[in-house]
Amino acid sequence: MLNIPELLEIVLISVDDMKTVLLAQRVNKNWYTTIGQSRSLQETLFFRLPEDALHSDRNANRSLRCNTLLLGTPQKHHSGAPLYPLRIPPGGTNNDVYPVYSSAVRMYLLDKKVKPFGDAKQPFLTVPLPSFPDESWGIECPLIFGAHSMATQFPYVNKTLAEFERGVRNQMMLGHVHRALRRRSVKSPLQNCNTLDGIPTEGSWGPAANPADFDAVKAAGFKAVRIPVTWTDHFEADGKTVNATWLQRVSDVVDYALTRNMYAIVNVHHDSWNEFDLTATSDYTSFETLFYSLWLQIGAKLACKSSLLAFEPINEPTGSTAAQFTELNKLNTIFLQALRDSGGFNAKRVVTLVGPGEDSVKTSQTFVRPANITNPWAIQFHYYSPYDLIFGAWGKTTWGSDADKAALDADFAAFRGNFSDVPVVIGEWEANNLIETSARWKYFDYLQTTAKKYSFTTFLWDNSATELDRSIEKFRDPVAIDILMAAVKGKPNAVPDSTTDGSITQVSSAFLYHKVGTNITDQTLTYNFNGNTLSSVNGPDGKALRKGIDYTATGSSVTYKASLLSKYITASSAAGPIASFSLKFSKGAALTAQVVQWDVATLASNSSSATTAAGGDLAIPITWKGINRPAAVQAVLPDGTCLVDTWTVYLPALQQCRTTYGNQWEFDNGHVIIKSGAIQAAIAAAQPVKFTFEFYPRLPCNNATYTLIV
Repeated sequence: MLNIPELLEIVLISVDDMKTVLLAQRVNKNWYTTIGQSRSLQETLFFRLPEDALHSDRNANRSLRCNTLLLGTPQKHHSGAPLYPLRIPPGGTNNDVYPVYSSAVRMYLLDKKVKPFGDAKQPFLTVPLPSFPDESWGIECPLIFGAHSMATQFPYVNKTLAEFERGVRNQMMLGHVHRALRRRSVKSPLQNCNTLDGIPTEGSWGPAANPADFDAVKAAGFKAVRIPVTWTDHFEADGKTVNATWLQRVSDVVDYALTRNMYAIVNVHHDSWNEFDLTATSDYTSFETLFYSLWLQIGAKLACKSSLLAFEPINEPTGSTAAQFTELNKLNTIFLQALRDSGGFNAKRVVTLVGPGEDSVKTSQTFVRPANITNPWAIQFHYYSPYDLIFGAWGKTTWGSDADKAALDADFAAFRGNFSDVPVVIGEWEANNLIETSARWKYFDYLQTTAKKYSFTTFLWDNSATELDRSIEKFRDPVAIDILMAAVKGKPNAVPDSTTDGSITQVSSAFLYHKVGTNITDQTLTYNFNGNTLSSVNGPDGKALRKGIDYTATGSSVTYKASLLSKYITASSAAGPIASFSLKFSKGAALTAQVVQWDVATLASNSSSATTAAGGDLAIPITWKGINRPAAVQAVLPDGTCLVDTWTVYLPALQQCRTTYGNQWEFDNGHVIIKSGAIQAAIAAAQPVKFTFEFYPRLPCNNATYTLIV
């Protein structure tokens, strides 16, 4: 029989320099009963007593459960909040959970030099336990003494919003469909990417989330992930009860983040244009009931997750009328009520509230702070601007002019001005990897630097085809990620120079291009050092190149000598990426200059009948000869008229009559693809259409043409 003391004392015995922590309960002055062990004092311990300890008088509600113990190192420990014990079930067994009615839980730390069964030092943490009636029910999150094995559970530590915001200052969105899904077919190669927000289920749009994804993201420096979840196809037959297996899967994926000490945000995602489409009805009664029920169930399932977890009510909600905006504000209120009612830690959990479409302008104009809010909260918006750059539209492949930067700064300044006293989260942003590489690096640097200027927290959108290659758990553009991480820390990045004028031949300092069949000469690339100095230039083998022999550096320029380049390429070398040099600077991220041998890519054929391809996409085999992606695709009729978007004739020369990725064209490893929408437009025009596939570098001669004959 285990006596229930007025003070339950748990002793932590440090072993192996804190790598292992033994847990014991004091029996008398000099002896302790071993309970279990944990890997680190950083964990909250969710452990079970030995079988012989479970001989309490159940009829008298004598039991073996105490409040959550929030552990930390003696130098930096946490204090915890009291929780409600469960009522003892009638006729319970040794596998059941029982509460302990002690007045306090006291933690001791024994140094490894102290005898394991000697006297403890002074306690470094004491957590008082309140008294509660035996009938107390509800979701609560205690430290549990059960019958068999030990497991771990994370602590809930009250956080101010500022603490949460600091914690997620580096973060990433992991595993989702491309932002432009609703604008194009899900067959796009950018959509073999999704996890929990897939329709109808996880895996429908790409690989399921796995722990290795989170390992790779954390190793890159990210501190948080936003985990969108679509619930529409996971209700039971009654249309309101969420499938228990799905709830458990969501919980498991959340734990992938939390067990790695990463922050996470969970939301209701593509349901915004399914079950909760505000534009589909004006009778919101059943709509509100289901929304409350859904969040009540989500909240209950995740109620005991640690304070690393935050919630977001709904992703990019629809709406364009005053009535719809009013209803969205009401949904924010319903969401908060459901969280309070779901119990656990949810009444004090961080939430990020939203406005229409999570658009910065609409949110500024229509968002109303809920009157019932007691949770620490932030406002969230998404940033995909300029549209043509982000979504591969109309030949826009460059960025970084003074006007480009001013537009981004003005957008952020306006939003901060409207929410001057509220933490702000950019829940999604991205610059796709179709655009010119230097432009992408400059965008990453300037967006994150400007976000830091306005104290915005940012989440990078990843569709598995842009950032993390989940087949090998490596980032496709590690330089962009390094630039982002340096900018988060406030370090100035050197960035490569590149053309920002869409009317002239475009150049880039991210590459050392050499045309097949031409002489090898010195090449000079220019950079914006941003106050940095060049520390070294290293070769593909990681060894430093010889300044003055292999390269020279003057001002903001680096000249790569012909003698150096000749070690890697000849006039007749096969086309494609050859080697990469690394430039290291006094601060910020290292850059690369990739040597690329190029020639004009060739198509397997140059024409076909539009009617033959009608009803589907047209995949044209291609032999790549350099950078294996198109830069832009132009589509014109015989008289020079644009096939689509005729207004683009007023854009700069390299954007005129250019089409949009995903709508009119795509590509894969061995094909360029004319989309069915473009084929139908050609048939409707009743004229031949010439498609010009332009490649990098964007020079007048570097393209291949294909004609759809009508």
